[in-house]
Amino acid sequence: MTAANATFHPPLCQPGYRLFDGPLGDVADVSADQIGVVGMPSDWTHSSRLGTRFGPEALRRATTLLQSMRPQRTSFDPDTNRLTEPAKNWLVDCGDAEITAQDVDATTQAIAAMTEGLTTAGAIPLALGGDHYNSFPACLGYSRGLTKRAPNARFGYIQVDGHLDFFDRLGAWGSHNHATNARRISELPNIRLNAPSLALECLS
Repeated sequence: MTAANATFHPPLCQPGYRLFDGPLGDVADVSADQIGVVGMPSDWTHSSRLGTRFGPEALRRATTLLQSMRPQRTSFDPDTNRLTEPAKNWLVDCGDAEITAQDVDATTQAIAAMTEGLTTAGAIPLALGGDHYNSFPACLGYSRGLTKRAPNARFGYIQVDGHLDFFDRLGAWGSHNHATNARRISELPNIRLNAPSLALECLS
């Protein structure tokens, strides 16, 4: 993996729906008091059960449908017995990162560039995947952005999964795939490794 920061280029295609029907914008347009959505429609680093690349669009479609079902676009608050107006300008959908199926590094840097830009601006990146590997480029960008914004800050990572995804390498897929993402995240310079860890095993 290259250590240099990637230059952000707008995605080649934008999603047909936006998360919670929010505005579609660019990473540079998201401010410190907003959430910036990053789509990661990639499952090319998974060794089986492909299809998670359709996840970001499915989530956007589902939340758009939920928004359309709200009566007069309001919500009922059972504590106050009042209808409440939804918050405005809290989320910007920045579209999808550019995915290069045959180039894991290019895809990694494209995703990282988006989450880095959002983090540097003080916004909260919300990344939608995609297979497990995508958590690494999302965290890589967050790590870089946090270094710029708060050089002494550290961050933690919680994974809820049936596996630790802590392999160093996995067969022909090498060091960057769905089984190594947590290992790569643990190697980031500002990850907090001395925090208590919690592993939740999924029972089937």
